[in-house]
Amino acid sequence: METFELSNSAANQTLSDAIRRGLISPRVFIDPAFEPIKTPRADFNRKEIQLQATHLSYLWAVCYTMIGLYEITRKTAELEIQALKVNDFPEIDQVSFVINWGIRQNTMRTIWPDGVPYPSLEDEHVKATNELFLFVIRYLMYHEAAHLIYHYSSFQLVAKQSRREVLSDDEKRRMRNMEVQADEFAFDSVVLFPSEGPMQYMRALGAIIAQLSSLYLLSSANTKGGSHPDYDDRIKRALKKGTVDEEPYNTYIHLTLVIGIQVFLHLHDDKYLDEIRANGPYETFEQLEAELFNLLERVKNQ
Repeated sequence: METFELSNSAANQTLSDAIRRGLISPRVFIDPAFEPIKTPRADFNRKEIQLQATHLSYLWAVCYTMIGLYEITRKTAELEIQALKVNDFPEIDQVSFVINWGIRQNTMRTIWPDGVPYPSLEDEHVKATNELFLFVIRYLMYHEAAHLIYHYSSFQLVAKQSRREVLSDDEKRRMRNMEVQADEFAFDSVVLFPSEGPMQYMRALGAIIAQLSSLYLLSSANTKGGSHPDYDDRIKRALKKGTVDEEPYNTYIHLTLVIGIQVFLHLHDDKYLDEIRANGPYETFEQLEAELFNLLERVKNQ
């Protein structure tokens, strides 16, 4: 539970009260089973947050990739703001290997390969990855905590959805509302309290990358959420709440997001990025970001 400690006082009080009332266990279970990815969940029977070792490895790979691509892209950003051309950089092979290994864990768990750096490595890139990873995990844990605190009365609906039973339109609406509330609670707990630019930036970045990590597990470029809010809409909400007024951190947020969305599109079909490149270069990262969100919306509604 130490991961929860770096949150605002109101969130700490809510969590403490929930533990005292028996709504949530102070323990966090990490499933060590050698199995494909299972995303974090709230176990209403045990009243505990459940994480999975495979998913944690995947999240670390996502964080490593985002930091690597950020450093690569920043080298050229002063020249022009353009869609990412991943093959233009010699460093991309290492970064691509890491994210591709991480995503493969969604269908088949494999051992940590020799070509992937590991969290205990003495390396500046790895140290930055470890720091970002903790912010991502903190956001995801608070999201699951919100379900345990606020949604116990709906545990039968959650169980029904987990069994992949058909949900009515009203049940889907309730599920989506629960996810939005959990996202809001996690963001308010982790991000929204006074801190200086660098720390505020890392808190917001952790929330946004937590949302991006869900994108990379999709089987297509369609971001519809079904019983959950649409994935791109969740990212937009995180971005809106995570804007950092201080520069250059606000620009860094938008740069990281446009990289993250482009990675998602590249994973499915680089033709999507051809369209973005044809419309560039762009004056700002926000302009490129809007173009990417418009593209996601079109793909979603095809």
